[in-house]
Amino acid sequence: MKTPPVKRLFLAAAAVVAIACGGDSGTGPKATVAGTYSLSSYNGKPLPFTLTDTLGTDIFTTTYLAPFTITLNSDQTMKIVITVTFASNGQGSSTVKDSTLGNWSLNGNVVTLTTVDGPSTATWNGSNTLTINDPPDVLIFSKQ
Repeated sequence: MKTPPVKRLFLAAAAVVAIACGGDSGTGPKATVAGTYSLSSYNGKPLPFTLTDTLGTDIFTTTYLAPFTITLNSDQTMKIVITVTFASNGQGSSTVKDSTLGNWSLNGNVVTLTTVDGPSTATWNGSNTLTINDPPDVLIFSKQ
């Protein structure tokens, strides 16, 4: 059975959180990956966006809302916050705000984050963007 879109997106977001402290070789202040990043796009779509999945004759929709953030702390801990509205067959929607904790490390521009779901990877642009590229999904987070 295929992984539901909500879980895939949540796992991908966790991957982004794995960013750590990094720096440039210039004479100015060093860039740091630590900070809070907000989801700016998922497969080119800004928030809010809706994903639909089917199971038999049931249609499930998940709408992703703000906040959808990844906070990378300087002590290499992280927190992912996600807000979604779920509906089944167009009825009975409920909004949930959830979070998960984990740790992250940085090697070059590759961020490895670890949550209860295991490790994931993301790339950091050395400044203000984290990208999770988990085909077919691409999540881009911008530093606040």
